[in-house]
Amino acid sequence: MKPKLFFLCVFALFAVHSFSYTYHIKQDGTGNYTTIQEGINASADSDTVLVYPGTYYENINYNGKSITVGSLNLTTGNEQYITQTIIDGNFSGSCVRMEYVQDGAIHGFTIQHGSGIQPNPYDYFYGGGLYLNNTNSLIFNCFILNNETEIGGGISLANSDVFISNSKITCNHAIHSTGGICIGVNSILTFDENNLCDVYLNTSPWPNDIFYANLDQNIIVDTFTVIDPDVHFINNATHTSIYTFSAQNSVIEPIESDLYVAPWGDNNNSGLNETEPLQSIALALTKIKADSLHPRTIHLADGVYSTFSNDQRFPLNLKSYVSLIGESEEGTSLDGDGAYGFMAAFDEEKEITLKNFTCRNGFLRLNDNFVWFYYNTSTSVENITIKDCISSEGTARALELPEGSVSRNIIIDNVMGAQSLTLYPVNISLENITIANALPNSGNGSGGALLITNNCLASGNPVTIKNLKVVNNVNNEDEWDSSASIAITDLADVVFMNATIASNTNMPGYGGAITLNSGKLTLINSIVYGNYPHQICLDSNSVYGPCELTVINSLIEDGIDGFYITGDYELNWLTGNIDADPLFIDDDEDFHLQDGSPCIGAGIDAVEIDGTWYYAPEYDIEGNPRPNPFDSMPDLGAYENQCGIPQVEVEEGIIEAPTETMISNFPNPFNPSTTIKLELADSGKIELAIYNIKGQKVKTLLNCTTAPGTYECNWNGKDELGKSVSSGQYLVKLKQNEKETAKKIMLLK
Repeated sequence: MKPKLFFLCVFALFAVHSFSYTYHIKQDGTGNYTTIQEGINASADSDTVLVYPGTYYENINYNGKSITVGSLNLTTGNEQYITQTIIDGNFSGSCVRMEYVQDGAIHGFTIQHGSGIQPNPYDYFYGGGLYLNNTNSLIFNCFILNNETEIGGGISLANSDVFISNSKITCNHAIHSTGGICIGVNSILTFDENNLCDVYLNTSPWPNDIFYANLDQNIIVDTFTVIDPDVHFINNATHTSIYTFSAQNSVIEPIESDLYVAPWGDNNNSGLNETEPLQSIALALTKIKADSLHPRTIHLADGVYSTFSNDQRFPLNLKSYVSLIGESEEGTSLDGDGAYGFMAAFDEEKEITLKNFTCRNGFLRLNDNFVWFYYNTSTSVENITIKDCISSEGTARALELPEGSVSRNIIIDNVMGAQSLTLYPVNISLENITIANALPNSGNGSGGALLITNNCLASGNPVTIKNLKVVNNVNNEDEWDSSASIAITDLADVVFMNATIASNTNMPGYGGAITLNSGKLTLINSIVYGNYPHQICLDSNSVYGPCELTVINSLIEDGIDGFYITGDYELNWLTGNIDADPLFIDDDEDFHLQDGSPCIGAGIDAVEIDGTWYYAPEYDIEGNPRPNPFDSMPDLGAYENQCGIPQVEVEEGIIEAPTETMISNFPNPFNPSTTIKLELADSGKIELAIYNIKGQKVKTLLNCTTAPGTYECNWNGKDELGKSVSSGQYLVKLKQNEKETAKKIMLLK
């Protein structure tokens, strides 16, 4: 509707009102009623509910009536009445609700502290300040501020045609989308071109100020957050509609510099250095200006960032080419106060880095992510912990990563929801990933640790995850493709190298530690043990064809016999696989390997698959060198045992204990290295070392505790300093339980 037509409607409205009734609302009892809702309930179409100054703690509903609700600003034009007449929603619903109203109007109020309404039991909450649905209405001279809901913090429109004049929408917040004004499907918001509105400093994970859905939108304001807004401030979902924008003023002058934030900072500071930090991360994101040629960083000082303690606005609206880097992973803490998620990135550009902080105590109600990258590519996430977060229903997830992302040193612990980490594995790299203690929420079947899906059959190289630890997770979903600690679906192509997948629990009769549904998985140097009810499920009842599993140098409990198979599959059971107890330090808590574990030295350092070489990681999940010792083979699983005694001759999980302790080597003489074989009849502390003919120790090879069994290690002819020794005779000496066993060897050059 054009502005001129709206003014005609306003004129007609007041003309009709001259023959209609006006209900006076006064809190002192001298009017018709003391609450606004009582006046609305008594009114009929074309009536006016005239509200006298005061704070009205109400959530008013027009109940489908074409009426005007106004303060004394309506009759006097005095703008002081706008701030003196307050509708306070008390965070118990939308402050103002208009549904199926043909000619409604609200005039001259401060509208604050609304929390929105839920159109149906399975939907988000919309419209913290005003919720308008299937409505033609007018908004005049209103200050809409400090409202918070899930979508449309200030105003939410659906299937509505609304005219707004001389109003201010500021400091509203949305938890899921659109802090200021959400112009939903089939809706138009017409801004008065003469009596201009202000829209600024609203916050949301996307966008901050205005969202428009599927119709073209003209935005004409006096004051906006910035003079030249991008998708951080104004955005839409369909990309088929467009908007025009005009603003005369802005409240933020973008800063082309790195910024600093601290919990003890002040938003009046410059934010340009560590001594003058801002307090609000959201404000820093609003102020900072960056592009592909000028990437920026927001530096977070150690401390707790919380909505309740220092007015943070979570979830944060991340911005392309802006990195968020904490002082330390342990010391920089983003606390969701049990009420919020943490951040999202909806820019369709790239290059966001998150580094060195912990997100804890978050809450999600419906389908959402505590940390969410949507569209964004070239993302880097490093040294991040997400822990102790809950959700009430839906597929809440800790972290969702898109194609083109790089992630390392990620811990997700004690997060309630569905598949804590979700990956779209196209050109991504992950290393040192821990997912533990994931739990289902109470709202629906959920839980599990990791979902890898190609999502629309995107193509790309296999994604390799090195040093993956998935332990003690629970999933109560009863659908095959998601009933798993790790679900791989829709033609995803994944390689796990040095993974420990243990002590996970899924629904009886369904799923397992890994459910492979029409995807492709290669396990190298990995442990899959102690999971319920199955270790691996091959489920290929899909339009995408059979799944494919390749296993190389891995420990799988019960081997092939332990698989649960339905439908077509391809299985490549290659060399070096074992079925044995991995001998964790503690099967429920500590998944390091005991010194006598059959997993020690049972891995492979490199393997070629389909023309691609895969190399074991140089370090384990804790940063310890792998393999240890240097010239041995890597251990299985995410942890490298620092004793480093390689295990050999493991057959079907049985290690034959020798009856006599012996040392041998091959070749002998040797140049430049030899393999030393130990046959140990007893358990206990051992020291294996090389001595020269003068009795001087040249090199300590092993110093640890062992179980009875056969082991081997390598000596490369170098001393403790890494220098090559001269040709000659040497002595290999084993000390165990106060007994010594020796063997002469010869180095020839």
